[in-house]
Amino acid sequence: MYCLIAGLWGVLNNAGIGGNGGPAEWLTKADYEEVFNVNLHGLIDVTVTFLPLVKQAKGRVVNTASIAGRISLPFCAPYAISKYGVEAFSDSIRQGMYRYIQVSECRAVPMPITSDQMRKHYKYMYIIRITFLNLFNSLVINSQYM
Repeated sequence: MYCLIAGLWGVLNNAGIGGNGGPAEWLTKADYEEVFNVNLHGLIDVTVTFLPLVKQAKGRVVNTASIAGRISLPFCAPYAISKYGVEAFSDSIRQGMYRYIQVSECRAVPMPITSDQMRKHYKYMYIIRITFLNLFNSLVINSQYM
C-alpha cells in the first residue's frame, strides 16, 4: 500500500551573489539593494510562496547561508548583512514552524581549488591566526595587571 501526500516535500534556497564590496563610504544604497534582493528577499519570497505546500507534506526548507552570516569581514558589508538576514529568517521560521516542517541552514565555506590557491589560503589563514593569537595574548597579559 502506498501513501501519497499532496504538497511539496522540500525547498532548497541556494541562490546568492557577492555584489559590490569595498569601504562603506564607496558603496551606495543600490549596492546593498542588489545583494539583498537576491540573497535575502529572493529567499524569503521563495520560502513564503511554497511554505503552505511544504507544510502540507510535512517537508523541509533548506537555506544556504554563509560563514559571513556569523563573522563579518571587512569590505563585504552588503553580502554579510544579507547572510545575517538569512540566518535570522531561518532561525525565526525554524522556531515558528517546528511542529509542521524542518528548517535547516547550511553555511557555505568557500574552499580553494588549486594548489596555488591552497598555498595562498593557508598563508593568509596562518597570518590571521598569528595576528589573532598575538592580540589575544596581549589582552590576557594586559588584563592581569588591571
